[in-house]
Amino acid sequence: MKSFEPYKLTEKLGDPVASYAYKDEEGKLLYFKFRFEKRNDKGELEKTFRIWRADNKGNIIRNIQGVRRIIYNLNKINDSGDKIIFLLEGEKDCDNLMTKFSVLATTSDIGAGAGKKKWRPEYYEFFQDRDVIIIPDNDKASKIFYREIGNNLVGIAKSIKFLELPDLKEHGDITDWLMQGGTLADLFELVKQAPKFPLSIPIEERFLVTAKELIETDLNPLEMLVGGGLIPKVEGYALIGGLAKEGKTLLSTQLGLNLVSGTNFLEDFKINKKCKILYIYRENTKPGLKMIIEKQVEGLKKLDIKINKDDLGNFYTYYGRDITLDLKNPLLGNLEKDIKAIEPDIIFLDPIGFFIGFDINKAENIKKFRDLLMSINPGFWVLIHHYTKPRYLAKGESDIAPIYRLLGSSYLANTCESFIGLEKEGERYSNENKKIYFTTRSEREPIPLHLRRDPVSLIYEVIDSVSLLKGKITKDDIVRVLKQSFKGKASYADLVRLCSDQFAVKEGRIANLMKELKESQIIEKEGGLRGSWYLKNLLL
Repeated sequence: MKSFEPYKLTEKLGDPVASYAYKDEEGKLLYFKFRFEKRNDKGELEKTFRIWRADNKGNIIRNIQGVRRIIYNLNKINDSGDKIIFLLEGEKDCDNLMTKFSVLATTSDIGAGAGKKKWRPEYYEFFQDRDVIIIPDNDKASKIFYREIGNNLVGIAKSIKFLELPDLKEHGDITDWLMQGGTLADLFELVKQAPKFPLSIPIEERFLVTAKELIETDLNPLEMLVGGGLIPKVEGYALIGGLAKEGKTLLSTQLGLNLVSGTNFLEDFKINKKCKILYIYRENTKPGLKMIIEKQVEGLKKLDIKINKDDLGNFYTYYGRDITLDLKNPLLGNLEKDIKAIEPDIIFLDPIGFFIGFDINKAENIKKFRDLLMSINPGFWVLIHHYTKPRYLAKGESDIAPIYRLLGSSYLANTCESFIGLEKEGERYSNENKKIYFTTRSEREPIPLHLRRDPVSLIYEVIDSVSLLKGKITKDDIVRVLKQSFKGKASYADLVRLCSDQFAVKEGRIANLMKELKESQIIEKEGGLRGSWYLKNLLL
């Protein structure tokens, strides 16, 4: 291979630290896989891989077009007779194992995290009539990926075993095992004990399952990051919706603070683990977002919910002025690099209307949008979105479920994992009183909640319906009390006492409303000083 130097500045990938040559059965060089490393602005090490082909003279051509793709060390496999093949995840692991024990090891040029589409059907023939030991990394994605590969090798390879190395940390690999003192004798003792394929794949990891298996299997419930079905630990998205200026951002940042601190959201929604979040915003400003977070941290503190500096260190914000989520040519700025460095559990996008570059009314565009989000970060997203303005709703649409009041195609609502709808409590209440609705896919829907937003701390608190009514009374309320509690007729003292107790208002307010009702000929008073008040029409 030619010197690394010509590629050092290419695409600002960093310093090339390793290269892996892929040679065919005859030893002909087909392409290289390069590993680049650099330090980001925070001093954290980032690694990037590129696969580039080589010409007949060993020069590097920065693409892989027209080149046959193969497995690593194919030339050595071809020359090794019936030697056992270790199938690992990563060229580094192959090199380390072969150097340490002089065994034969291979891998594909793209790891398990890239998905089964990257394992090509033609790779199987390279294992024809060979003994194969598969050793995945210690993580779920790697184990699922290589279990499927192993089952597909049945009938092709002579024998296949699946070896999960003991005492590894999450995402640990065979290189870590070697560094912990693993020996060749240890390795082959583990190989003896390893199960043979075909393996029984757990029902949770299979697509095709019979009803009999479902009934007979004790399935663990879907793991939740936020209880009540709000945020499951899956790839997908939740929606937070409401009219413009309703307070969706405040609710979202409050949820973010609960997530990073592991404290319950709106009292009853349990945060099952502290999370690292990335909050991408565009409608607000940095000073504006700073003010919101500072006030909410102080407000939560008064509710005995403490957010410490370490928690805030896991609340990342990103001003998304450079982001346009166009379906053909998305402009992402530094977002992908920052996501890779942060590795957030959840990403907020506030609001999606400021970022999209396509017609949101078309279902096919929503599907592509979801795919785009998962390609940027295959985790969980919380999308803040606007309702359709009431004047644009068709006749009868004002009565539809809150989730379907969102702008755009209903496909957006139909494919979300959960929905939170934030709405004003009603015309008779202040703008600080809200009602919140839920739709969930994974668990039984929570009941709607009444909220009051503190105008100083900007924190939403759950209130009961009795507290909601305090200090608020209308003429309709008096009519309802008179009809339902007194069957349409009551003394002044009894009617005033009950209304005062129920609505926490003074007698003067009730007397004024009763006077207005009398002038409107809705209620009337019997003759005499102590005459009762009654509804003129009980059908009201």
